[in-house]
Amino acid sequence: MLGQTTGAGHYAPPAAVDNIFINVNTCVAPTQVQIPDSTISTNSVVIHWNDTLNNAWIVEYKVLTDTVWSTVSVSSNPYTLSNLTPATKYQVRVKADCGGGDESFYTNIVDFQTTCAIITTFPWSYDFENEWESVGVPLTAPLCWNNIDMFNTTYKWVSYATGGINNSGCARFSGSSSVGNNDYLITPYLTLTG
Repeated sequence: MLGQTTGAGHYAPPAAVDNIFINVNTCVAPTQVQIPDSTISTNSVVIHWNDTLNNAWIVEYKVLTDTVWSTVSVSSNPYTLSNLTPATKYQVRVKADCGGGDESFYTNIVDFQTTCAIITTFPWSYDFENEWESVGVPLTAPLCWNNIDMFNTTYKWVSYATGGINNSGCARFSGSSSVGNNDYLITPYLTLTG
């Protein structure tokens, strides 16, 4: 069929395919990549996958917003991925390394987030430039913070993109003095000693 008009009267040009190459991949891919919540810490996670045919794998991971993957060759399953940044969203995928340059396809990508670190270095500051995340409908807060509204969800702490110094981001309380407010924007955990 060479081009036709669609129901809306628009012309649809023909499609073309050329030079197809099909290769059979004999290296079987692992399945069911999992990261149990109990293994996620501030700087590491334990990755599990199903694979009874292979004994060498390639684990790739990256910060969610990055485009380049970091690669680790591993010979143990499960595998502990270390030296991660606290309170950061990552993606991970695994493929089998069958030797001699023969590698499987990648598994599906799995997302995870490292836990928040306790703040122990002072002075400490936060600039409110990052996107706020859900902490319970309809509330949001910066990552590792909490936003508690005990009375009226119309009045609450919100992210304000240009209300800070030099039009920078800030946290703003949107409320009324005529209504009783019981609202809290709570910082990440702090450890004070001395």
